[in-house]
Amino acid sequence: MKVQNQNAMRLELNQLQVHKQSEVQKGTPAAQLPQEKVSLSADAASIRQLSSDVQAPPEPRMDLVNSIKAEVEAGTYQRSSQQVAESMLTSSLVESLYSA
Repeated sequence: MKVQNQNAMRLELNQLQVHKQSEVQKGTPAAQLPQEKVSLSADAASIRQLSSDVQAPPEPRMDLVNSIKAEVEAGTYQRSSQQVAESMLTSSLVESLYSA
């Protein structure tokens, strides 16, 4: 769907350029040529907002943080070495994907 919208915009731009070139070739003064306008669609605004959201750091999950903090303070926080290793590898993989 987005590709079709982009193709439609390209087609409109090409038509405008062809129209403008034909008007210039006919000798129409530049003041009478149609003015070019650029406007962003709602989709483009949504994409810009999503891009900003993705680049922003995630908010901490305070319920999980407080739960783990309480376990640590009580001395009951225990995770298996396999869970720790999986978490470290996942974190490393994600970091390497986004730093490239």
